[in-house]
Amino acid sequence: MKNEITGLTMVPHSVRLDRRDSTLEMRSNVACDPIVDHTGVWIEQWAAKTPDQVYIAERAGDGWREVTYAALLEQVKAIASSLAARGLGQETPIVIMSGNSVDHALLSLGAQWAGVPTVPLAEQYSLIPEAHARLVYVLDKVKPAMAFVDDAGRYAEALKRPELADVEIVASATDGAPVAVTSFADLLAGDETVDLDAVHATVGPDTLAKILFTSGSSSDPKGVLTTQRMMCANQAQMASVMPFLKEKAPSITDWLPWNHVFGGSHNAYMMLANGGSLYIDNGKPTKSGFKHTVQNIIDKPGTLSFYRARRLCNAGPRDGNQSGAAPSIFP
Repeated sequence: MKNEITGLTMVPHSVRLDRRDSTLEMRSNVACDPIVDHTGVWIEQWAAKTPDQVYIAERAGDGWREVTYAALLEQVKAIASSLAARGLGQETPIVIMSGNSVDHALLSLGAQWAGVPTVPLAEQYSLIPEAHARLVYVLDKVKPAMAFVDDAGRYAEALKRPELADVEIVASATDGAPVAVTSFADLLAGDETVDLDAVHATVGPDTLAKILFTSGSSSDPKGVLTTQRMMCANQAQMASVMPFLKEKAPSITDWLPWNHVFGGSHNAYMMLANGGSLYIDNGKPTKSGFKHTVQNIIDKPGTLSFYRARRLCNAGPRDGNQSGAAPSIFP
């Protein structure tokens, strides 16, 4: 039904309660949408239906670096072939040490296409020397075959860790690298000797896609195994109760970090599953980063927001520019 205020197609809350001995079991009365086998299905679907639609974008100078669905499919397959040529698979994960970026997204989806798990980490583990113990802890746990950073110079101290001595380092920007690094452009070149169709055919619902580590606020971080089925079922569940997602391609401008499930799976794949667009917000809800967030939202307002308006407004300094912008974003 259409919501009278928003005009969006909504589904009324409806659950049933079953009693099984001493257990109460609640189930939704809303049928779940079909669940695809893996994220590659979405990439191929939207590359065919809306090839010129932007999937992912980030700030590049005064403009935006945008990757359409057609380009996404091409680049994801190229990266997948490069990973497969190196012999990477389910037992050889890739640690992603830097934050949100277009290259981060491409690598993650390329790895999923080839059946290689990624391990996105909080960038603080690598950027703050006092937090290197957490980085070392994770590296010892997952034994990665590859590590990615967006800027080798910025992450130089972390890249010098002995735990990474035998790990291939890949960087978008290689200047200032303290060790030998592979340019991300090399992965994008692909490898035509690989039978990529055969590699991709091994990927299914139970293929491990990510290992997401908990924050470790109460003890050491715990690695949470995330399969393709888990990510794809989550999107099917949301689309079944929020059918407006399927009626018009959604768009978000978002900063939530991808080492957490909210930003990296819920938000990023909501856009991918529904042919939408994700604009990476390089700001933060902090006094120093808020002005960038405001400008990004003004430039790319999106159709959905997962912010808390009060928290965002409180984060900004009380100057004339901010006070003029906030009402246009949060009327």
